[in-house]
Amino acid sequence: MNKEDLYRLWAYDKEIKLWNDMTENNSEKNSTEVKKIISRLRKKAKDKRKELYKFIETVQDPYYRILLKCRCIDRKSWKEVAQILGGTPDSHRMALERYISETL
Repeated sequence: MNKEDLYRLWAYDKEIKLWNDMTENNSEKNSTEVKKIISRLRKKAKDKRKELYKFIETVQDPYYRILLKCRCIDRKSWKEVAQILGGTPDSHRMALERYISETL
């Protein structure tokens, strides 16, 4: 697991949304091919989500488990994380950045 892996699920979800939007705004002729692409991306996202959950389970500190779940799986903003945990968005962002740089 590396830093890029932590945010890959977010990227897959965004890409799926873009493809879904494309099928809604486009003609039927591309729809079958786009659905295949979306299906492959959903499988990758599902696999990445499982991998992230396994990684998060190995984290000893509950604070970092919560941060990782909120940011990498639930895709919450730093402001939303601060509302859940208290503190400031920047304090949690910096804490997670330090954790990742020291651990991964």
